Amino acid sequence: NQIWMAENLDVATFLNGDTILEIKNRKEGIKANNHKQAFFSFYMHEATNGDVYGKLYNWFAINDPRGIAPEGWRIPDRSDWDTLIAYIGGSSKIAIDKLKSKSGWIKDGNGTDETGFSALPGGGRDLGGGFAGMGGYGYWWSSTEINRSYAYHIGLASDHHDLYESFKGIFLLSGPALKECAFSVRCVKNE
Repeated sequence: NQIWMAENLDVATFLNGDTILEIKNRKEGIKANNHKQAFFSFYMHEATNGDVYGKLYNWFAINDPRGIAPEGWRIPDRSDWDTLIAYIGGSSKIAIDKLKSKSGWIKDGNGTDETGFSALPGGGRDLGGGFAGMGGYGYWWSSTEINRSYAYHIGLASDHHDLYESFKGIFLLSGPALKECAFSVRCVKNE
């Protein structure tokens, strides 16, 4: 009963028209995160990466009361992701490959994209401003907060073929990500 976007979110304004801060270097990102300010970034600060992967948003952007999801859509919470994962058959390689795009993943990590979700490996930005993972990893936020510092996200890896979340470098089926990180966003249609 879910309808998901078939590409990563790529908006630069909140629903009320306010501009979302674009981070163009490491220093700007650290400053914004210190103030828990909403921002987006392109992978490696290259706008051309956004043409394929969309923007990377910190959790403060997806949780901002001004909203970044288009009208009629919302940021998925953990239960939305759990429902999607259960529907495709769980976190096995066969199930997860149904979410992954048919091309774009390194190390023979392409999927079958049977769902039309077309997950692409857009990588992510860590709280210190480093980028990693484009081509090999895709990360997506949820609106579910774990505590003051962490929120729930999901990830796909080219060489693992599993659904995972990373926490201090350990791959887990579920776990937190620092809110200062910047990941891709998919929206789910309001019911």
